[in-house]
Amino acid sequence: PFRVDRLEWVVRDERVLAERPVLAQWKIAEFDVQQDERAKTSRIEFTTRRQPLVALWLFPEDRNFSRRVTVSATDEAGTNASWLGLAQASLTRIEAAPGHEPQLKLDLGGPRRFLRYRITISNHDNPPLSMASIQAEAETWEALFFPPSGPVSLYYGGSFATVPQYDIGAV
Repeated sequence: PFRVDRLEWVVRDERVLAERPVLAQWKIAEFDVQQDERAKTSRIEFTTRRQPLVALWLFPEDRNFSRRVTVSATDEAGTNASWLGLAQASLTRIEAAPGHEPQLKLDLGGPRRFLRYRITISNHDNPPLSMASIQAEAETWEALFFPPSGPVSLYYGGSFATVPQYDIGAV
């Protein structure tokens, strides 16, 4: 005999409310600045937790400057890490020229998830810039869930994922 003890309905519903990610900025708490007098460059390095960075904002204390800047990144530790070039830009603030907009943002060309970042500033014959702070701009994603009344289950994973087998069932 065929018998049904209970029925459960699974409703899968997904609604995308924003076509673009929300961007958030936060201050890089610790960064290391090293001067290479021979190459006439300043090198700034910092680590992240692999957030999806889309841009970096540099805030030097100096007032009038225009410098070429490159951004590189790596997931490797140590001094022999291989660095991948991400972006090049001009870092500019000229307060002596009225109406000149400062260019302090370094666009990374999309979300980048690396552990370590390196910013190299070409000083040429100028004194090095004194960096007051650095801010990172990253994509923030969140899932909002408004549960209906009653029991709710959440399923997360890929369509080809297999069911895990743990020994907790025997315990």
